[in-house]
Amino acid sequence: MDTTKLRYYVTAVQLGSYEAAGKALFVSAPAIARAVHELEHTYHVKLMQKSGTRATPTPIGRSFCDKAEEALRSMKDLETLTQTAARYEQRISTIKLAAAEFPFRGLIFPPTTFKQFESLHPDIPLSVIRRPSSVCLAALEGGVVDAAIVLGRVKHPDMISSKLFSIRLVAVASKEGPFSGRKAIFLEDLAIKDLAQPHDLRCVSPLIDEAFRKRGIAPRYSELHPSEERHAEFLARGGVFFALPEPEIVALYPDAVFLPVHDADLSAPIHLVFFSERNCHDLDALKKVLVSNGGRLSQH
Repeated sequence: MDTTKLRYYVTAVQLGSYEAAGKALFVSAPAIARAVHELEHTYHVKLMQKSGTRATPTPIGRSFCDKAEEALRSMKDLETLTQTAARYEQRISTIKLAAAEFPFRGLIFPPTTFKQFESLHPDIPLSVIRRPSSVCLAALEGGVVDAAIVLGRVKHPDMISSKLFSIRLVAVASKEGPFSGRKAIFLEDLAIKDLAQPHDLRCVSPLIDEAFRKRGIAPRYSELHPSEERHAEFLARGGVFFALPEPEIVALYPDAVFLPVHDADLSAPIHLVFFSERNCHDLDALKKVLVSNGGRLSQH
């Protein structure tokens, strides 16, 4: 993936011209235009339309830009993760763990889980970094961490993917909306609602899409910036997102209702993943603590 070309394209879309993008990135306008042209050639689509000095994305170009921004954020997260992990100068027996999270939609494991492990096994230093599931898996594949907690089973010939439990997602909506007083909802209730795009595109997004597909419903997704303020505003506008029904998230959105989906099993499996050569007593001990703490969110 050529992130430089993606960055040039996203900047051109955001600023509305190749000249403005070039000034912002300290390159020439022809360099921006060349990058856009090469992206169009690579993906066989028209991404931009020129009118004088203005440059506007085509409909497919707008969608491409949204996904490019997402990819660039993931790469930035991975760089930050790598830099953070590199600062840990710990002995070889330390477990470096990347734990998946749903930014502003739930932690699979609270900090108390890892504190419990440290108290039970003071001889096994544990370093935990939290990132979205896809970034955690990339960190494991890149050798940045020893193990990763991710959503969904990982199929890799050199990795062990050990299921811990499953978590059931719930729909989060405003208390002031049509779901006030409800104990549960049906997928049909969400057919005309704006749904926030799931953070995890490898496991959770296909799970939700398949549930809708079985009922002949085409969900209407919106990209939602990962911040508490944007999530609260999205709920206030009548939007809905899927989250983990954990106490921290319930407290984060006091004006929301957390509703299970009555006619769909939105349970995502949580796996501890590591390379088979790293399989040892230390990771067995960690797995036992993780499984014992999974009951608050799990559906075994």
